Order: sequence, then C-alpha cells, then structure tokens
Amino acid sequence: LGIDKNKKVILFFGQIKKVKGLDVLIKAFNEIIKNDNRDDVLLIIAGKVWGDDFKVYEELINEVDSSKFRCDIKYIPDEQISWYYCSADINVLPYREIYQSGVVHLSYSYEKPVIATNIGSFPEVIINGDTGILVEKDNYGELKNAIISLIYDHEKMKSMGQKGKKYIQNKFSW
Repeated sequence: LGIDKNKKVILFFGQIKKVKGLDVLIKAFNEIIKNDNRDDVLLIIAGKVWGDDFKVYEELINEVDSSKFRCDIKYIPDEQISWYYCSADINVLPYREIYQSGVVHLSYSYEKPVIATNIGSFPEVIINGDTGILVEKDNYGELKNAIISLIYDHEKMKSMGQKGKKYIQNKFSW
C-alpha cells in the first residue's frame, strides 16, 4: 500500500454502514490528532459503502488533517485483503450492532489486536486486555484512550496479536 513503516496504522475494514460506528472511530481519531498532537498515525478505512452515505464521514475527516486518513472506499478483493492487514498495527471495530463478525478472526489470523465495542459476540471472541480491548458503544473518548494505550505500546500490541492468533487456532480450529 506504500505506507511509511514509521506510521502507527489503525485499520477499519469491511462494509461501511451506520451500525458499524465508523463516525465514532473518526471522532476518536480526530481527538488523537488534535489534542494529543500525534503526527505519526494513519487511519485506513477500507471497504464498500452499504446503505449509507460516505459524505457524512468525509465531513468528519475534513475537520482535521485529511492526510492522516487513507480511504479506500470500494470492494476489496480477497487477494488484496492481506495488504491492509499487513500494513495495520491494530484493527478497530466500533460497532453499534453486531450479530457475528469474521473481522475479529481475520485480524487474529494476521496477529493483529482488536479494539471493539463490548456488544454482541465480541466478548466471546475478544479476551479483554489479553487479545484485544473492549470499549463501551458510542463512547469515542473511551475508544480514543484504548487506541492510545495500545498503539504506542509495541510489545503489548505484538503480544495481544500473538495471543489472538493462538486463541482462534485453539478455539476455532477445524
């Protein structure tokens, strides 16, 4: 993807729709840029819009330095998925509603820790503080703090990612 290796990369991957809380992530990320004066971060938003209008998200992005965002708003073919996960440091899922999600398993298969809302099936597949971090729904302040606590602790990120991979291999393996 041509991303500077010194960037701390946060990934939002998958269909873009209101129930997935992308606006909450963008607000949290904007706070990181503005209030914490972080110049070394990048938020990648990768996926196709479904039943939503991306202009709402563009307006939030344009409130700060839009160069801190990479928006690949399109269907991501299977052969390109690894590009995004290999470029990312963490995957964030600020969902408002969920039934099931394969994105957590995908993140763990690439040894990436996950920050997600404490709803639906997420607590069943994310061991809070061990394989990822669970936050309350729609709480962008808590999400911001979770991102900061993880993105700047390389050892913690690496450990959580490794534990996540081991967890899905043991619990969800064929």
